[in-house]
Amino acid sequence: MKAQQQTLSVRISDALRRRLENYRHLLPKTVNGDGDASISEVAKFFLESAQDDNIEASELVSRPTETLLNIRRKWERQQSFSRPEWLVLAYYVQSGCEQHSENPDLPTAESYASLLEAFVALHSLRIGKNPEADHYYLGNLESRVVAPGSNGDEPVGSEAVSKAARGIARRLRESPASTPKPVAVGRNLYVVLRDERLRGVEALNQALRPFLPALFRIAARGHYLREKRPVREQRRSDFTGLRPPHAPPVVVGDFRLSTAIDETNEFSMLLDLQPYRVLYPLEPYPVIRDFATMLGALKPGEQWRGQEFFGYADRTGASFQFRRRSNGITLSFSNEEWRALGELVNKGLQLPELQPALEDALLAYGEI
Repeated sequence: MKAQQQTLSVRISDALRRRLENYRHLLPKTVNGDGDASISEVAKFFLESAQDDNIEASELVSRPTETLLNIRRKWERQQSFSRPEWLVLAYYVQSGCEQHSENPDLPTAESYASLLEAFVALHSLRIGKNPEADHYYLGNLESRVVAPGSNGDEPVGSEAVSKAARGIARRLRESPASTPKPVAVGRNLYVVLRDERLRGVEALNQALRPFLPALFRIAARGHYLREKRPVREQRRSDFTGLRPPHAPPVVVGDFRLSTAIDETNEFSMLLDLQPYRVLYPLEPYPVIRDFATMLGALKPGEQWRGQEFFGYADRTGASFQFRRRSNGITLSFSNEEWRALGELVNKGLQLPELQPALEDALLAYGEI
């Protein structure tokens, strides 16, 4: 006979309600089967789990940019992370994997392969067996997974989960174009850290540290797509120290590209379209990235619908146009001019002076 559920009514403070609201973000959307969990469901989960790590993680996720910045500083200083910090990182990794963006090539196949290897390493730290959880993990990796025990099947074991993850990682590296990206691997990482009993925090740091480059890039992507700001300190207007050198201008045909880099590694570009007597600014990094991707991806008779730009070309390829979504200004180019514009921006992004800023942008904005 099923135990009867008891109802408890309590009055909570505004501070506790805010904490429960923060913790709601750390729960899966399927708690009640039809969207976000209610405050009462969050409180129930909160009381049943009663894990100090989850409580601390709910505090950290309420200030996401600061938390990820602190994690990055610890990484740069080769310091260990707490389990709540790993949990917040995995939360944004899940967002980075699952949130839609206009560029289908991102995150890259190599990044997904690294996340799968990180999951295998994390999965190996579990204490005891958990067939139900293993079935969940395997179902997130492979679409054709039956319920444990149905049709005479044995419960899923941890070895089957690890084997599947390694196999997908291998195929992603061998044939990335034909291998579907395992977007739910971020969810697997997050659930292991949130729900499973694991070995100590030092074992956790040792297992995941080799995969931090990919983990942080995807977490930064998830943070940017959710929070609409980079994992970066705000620009210091009173800065008086040495500034990064400006990259030299690039010229292709009648087009010229200038780049400026500030002390926080944010950079901006200025297109000088001399035949049109137009100076066209490009900043910040997500705008530049979307513009460069559009120039390479747009083909005759097709359209480009990016986060920042809309582009289209006629079927003959004689005319290419783009407009910025934020201002609606439209510019039109011939086929030859479009190729020159693509070459110009590509050369600009390859300048040696710009490479440190581009590497930093991957950790501030992620793979976008």
